[in-house]
Amino acid sequence: MENIIHYLSENIYLIVIFTTTIFMLLNSRNRIKEELQKNSRKLNSLLLQVPVGIFFYDRELKIFKHNTLFYKLFGLGKNLNGFNLNDLKDKKAISIIKNTLHENGQNSEFGSYNLSFKEKKIWLELRCSPLLDENGNIIGGIGTLEDKTIEHQSYEKINYMSLHDSLTKLPNRRAYHDYMENILIKDEHKSLYSILF
Repeated sequence: MENIIHYLSENIYLIVIFTTTIFMLLNSRNRIKEELQKNSRKLNSLLLQVPVGIFFYDRELKIFKHNTLFYKLFGLGKNLNGFNLNDLKDKKAISIIKNTLHENGQNSEFGSYNLSFKEKKIWLELRCSPLLDENGNIIGGIGTLEDKTIEHQSYEKINYMSLHDSLTKLPNRRAYHDYMENILIKDEHKSLYSILF
């Protein structure tokens, strides 16, 4: 009987150590899981608040995640998850988005485009980079949109001012020079010449 009691006391001690270890591992696992969830919420919060429109798309050019500013810039009154980027009006933007999926991911392309579905014309800067999985395979893309309408309007205003007289608003010498250069560049004017004094 003593042997049985001694055997049980040793095993109970091992069982207590084993249960304590399992409890500590589970508790640690729960803390890690809570920490991961907390970090995920922070990351999502940052994504939603960043002052640039951000969107993620798959290989079929369908959006699967975007932030609030992207939604506002894009101008559609519905959820954009699942929206096919092939439906954009600007074909140059579509080609940049597609090219990102076929390159090695070392560069980003950008330009000013009218991508919005809003009535008012706005100019957006589009940057795209490939979205890679853990093996380095391209599984989609990440795009950013930044409103460049004010800069574009300023450029047009400065360009107009440089090509027109400030008092009369008539084209100036520089505008005439640019106009003549454009005419001379055209193929139909390559064989005809005239001299103006």
